[in-house]
Amino acid sequence: MLSLSKEWYQVLLSQGFCIGIGTGLVLIPGVAVLSTYFSTKLALANGVAAAGSGLGGILYPIIFHRLFDQIGFAWTCRAIGLVILVTIAIPITVFQLRVKPSCKRKLLDLMAFREPAYTFFVLGGTLEFISLNIPFYYIQYFAISEGITTNGLGFYLLSILTTGSVLGRILPNIFANLIGPFNIIFPCTVISGAMMFALVNLSSLAGVVIVAFLYGFFTEAFVSLPPTCFVKLSPDRALIGTRMGMGYAVMTIGNLVGTPAAGAILQNRGFNAVWIFGGGVSIAGGIAMMITSLGRPSYHAESITLTGQQSGMETVPIVTPVMDKKINDPEAPALTSQHLESSISIEKQDAAETARDWSRDVIKKDTNSKLKNPLAGLTREELYCDVEEFAREKDLEHIVEQLKRGALVAQDPKIFEELDELSEGEKELLRREKTHRWNQPFMMYFMTILCAGSAIVQGMDQTAVNGAQEYYFEEFNLTNPWMQGLVNGAPYLCSAVIGCWTTAPLNRWFGRRGCIFISCFISFASSFWMAAAHTWWNLLLGRFLLGFAVGAKSTTTPVYGAECAPANIRGALVMMWQMWTAFGIMLGYIASVAFMKVTHPTIPGFNWRLMLGSTAIPPFFVCIQVYMCPESPRWYMIRDRYQDAYNALCKLRPSEFQAARDLYYIHSALKVEEKLRQGKHLWREMFTVPRNRRAAQSSFFVMFMQQFCGVNAIMYYSSSMFRDAGFDLQTALVVSLGCGITNWIFALPAVYTIDTFGRRNLLLTTFPLMCLFLLFTGFSFYIPDQAPRTACVATGIYLYMIVYSPGEGPVPFTYSAEAFPLYIRDIGMSFATATTWGFNFIVSLTWLPLRDAFSVQGAFGWYAAWNFFGWVFCYFCLPETKALSLEELDQVFSVPTRKHINHYRGMMPWYVKKYILRRDVPPQKQLYDYE
Repeated sequence: MLSLSKEWYQVLLSQGFCIGIGTGLVLIPGVAVLSTYFSTKLALANGVAAAGSGLGGILYPIIFHRLFDQIGFAWTCRAIGLVILVTIAIPITVFQLRVKPSCKRKLLDLMAFREPAYTFFVLGGTLEFISLNIPFYYIQYFAISEGITTNGLGFYLLSILTTGSVLGRILPNIFANLIGPFNIIFPCTVISGAMMFALVNLSSLAGVVIVAFLYGFFTEAFVSLPPTCFVKLSPDRALIGTRMGMGYAVMTIGNLVGTPAAGAILQNRGFNAVWIFGGGVSIAGGIAMMITSLGRPSYHAESITLTGQQSGMETVPIVTPVMDKKINDPEAPALTSQHLESSISIEKQDAAETARDWSRDVIKKDTNSKLKNPLAGLTREELYCDVEEFAREKDLEHIVEQLKRGALVAQDPKIFEELDELSEGEKELLRREKTHRWNQPFMMYFMTILCAGSAIVQGMDQTAVNGAQEYYFEEFNLTNPWMQGLVNGAPYLCSAVIGCWTTAPLNRWFGRRGCIFISCFISFASSFWMAAAHTWWNLLLGRFLLGFAVGAKSTTTPVYGAECAPANIRGALVMMWQMWTAFGIMLGYIASVAFMKVTHPTIPGFNWRLMLGSTAIPPFFVCIQVYMCPESPRWYMIRDRYQDAYNALCKLRPSEFQAARDLYYIHSALKVEEKLRQGKHLWREMFTVPRNRRAAQSSFFVMFMQQFCGVNAIMYYSSSMFRDAGFDLQTALVVSLGCGITNWIFALPAVYTIDTFGRRNLLLTTFPLMCLFLLFTGFSFYIPDQAPRTACVATGIYLYMIVYSPGEGPVPFTYSAEAFPLYIRDIGMSFATATTWGFNFIVSLTWLPLRDAFSVQGAFGWYAAWNFFGWVFCYFCLPETKALSLEELDQVFSVPTRKHINHYRGMMPWYVKKYILRRDVPPQKQLYDYE
């Protein structure tokens, strides 16, 4: 029809309506049918399927471009139509539903819009569709009309963009199977918006190519993941297609609106306004999807099953969903309405679980150190008497029965199935702690948002200076590299010397929330000070003031998160400090790119002032939110405010029964620590008591290596590094933005791995890789030709950020927040954060002189050597703290360092045989175990 069109309305009818209807009829069934074949790998299956359209996006424009001049428009359309016909005939031939509905399906399910999660997801999707195709339609025209490239090369920008989209439809979906599609789709949509902001004032071809590829990569998560999200938002499998069709019908209205709106904006305001419009709408859509992730209800299985009808296959049981109003499960991985499992697959899972249990039992038979439960050894009568006395002393007699049942579970969590005192509902809650560890109430995630906001403040404060320094050094005629390093590093000097040490009194007087509020208010005020600075020493004072906030905030926020979170997800929630710090780092780079060409007729240096002043926005929102969250239960208990602690735990746990269990267990551990605290000099205790000294040693090591692994030399001076490699300033800032995006997106897997793979294993894996990539980057500066030199330098730094982000990025603050016993935790975290900020100051102060003295190659080699040292120390001396409660780490750090060294030295032949020679070796006895 398109090939025969002569008038505009014929093109509208054929291209607009007929192809639109056909695409919808192909797309929706094509992705909906996958949900009947896949469960745990559904996201990846959808990604692979969606990658096919990405390949078409690469090939069809090139085919059209090549054939148009040779055979004309009409025959080019017919040739492409023939290719499409042959291609689509194959799936039509083999297309078959695995589970057929037993009754007629609904055309509409309007009740879906009464579910906030579904409504917010559709809203977010509509906003995303508004912005989705703007770069696809306008990036070629932008590059050509702005004189960035020629018509010939400009045409291939679309192919470059779609090449990124092919990878973007597969790789994010792999992670979606690990941490859930909602936890992938919203950051990718936010990054897509950031990529459009990066196009503002962009004038280099290299920058446009990089942004086009990255936009194609990240935006395609929204193309491939919504079908999986609709599956998870559907309580009934019979309604998956209905809900998916309804959702797409509403969301694609955004497609109808977005491109014409962008065209109108372009005509009146120019390309910068188009990119700002698209980026803002995309980020708004990402925020709506984040709300969906936090507010999505859990659909879980009843004991009743229905039988699905199949054609030519044996019957597969279908799980009937139940809405659990009490439990808020953002990414439930177990058997739910979203998971269609055959009896064969369930048997395989049971066999695998049995094998894992057997291996675990073999390992546990011979251990050297047992971690003591403070309730172990008490008889039931003694336990009940202690609970009753506790309830009387703390005015908690109204929950004494819950405390007793909770105490039985806390005494031995492994035998709760055998406890007749527990109801079936309480046992189910305990089972779900293992099978649905992300099954937490809304307030837990709201508290996590607060900690994330505090981390964003931290990250943005760190990197807004990256672009600003290129301008204020020139304005203030600051040429001495030591003075440049002093101005950049002033916050970290103040933090190490003063800020971190104010944490203990601030926490004691104002609580965890109050300390976060004060530190964010200081960040807010110092942002305006720095933006208004008229001399270099005035700027130095403003940045020094910022250090008070950096120290207190970075010390308190991880501790607050650790004390509020349950043990099974504590590491993942606390590591979000680093993940969202990485997000703030990315925002700092975005501010640098967005404001680099902004000028004002009467205000000198208006661009760098906006870069630094923009850091006032995140702390403003944190200050508003902080007192909406509960205070740390452990902080309340130290102040003998047990009723307040119980109320806080009730908000932070799925049930009052679990809150009572944790309240009593924490109290029992605190009694032991209180005895240790009495009459003790805390500073002397931290370094003279072996358990505390080893915690301080380990925390010092991970914090020291977070700086001397070299990451902040890159974070603060990446624009300078890229200029040394041969980029111009504008391209250097855009490529630096890629560092921030890479840092954030690759921190996401650590949410899953930090509590499964472990802190120690993450460091052992990433230290040698960081060493390798730093050497690669340094030696790349020896390449004489500029094009390969800049490409290799950028590649080396990006690869370095990829391996840093899940390792030395999240581990140090998570590790330090849990290492110290409660009675010295405040000063322990102060010591740890003072360590990281002190060495942060040294890195920021010395990079420029180090580069001048050693050359760029030698400077990168210097930090590569430190990464090798980090691996050696980590292997021999660093204990693992994975999956232990905060009150059960004493025995881990009571194992002497010499014993650690001897044990892991003896383990080296075993590791060589197992992981290098790939031999089948028996399990090796462990150094310590939990009793």
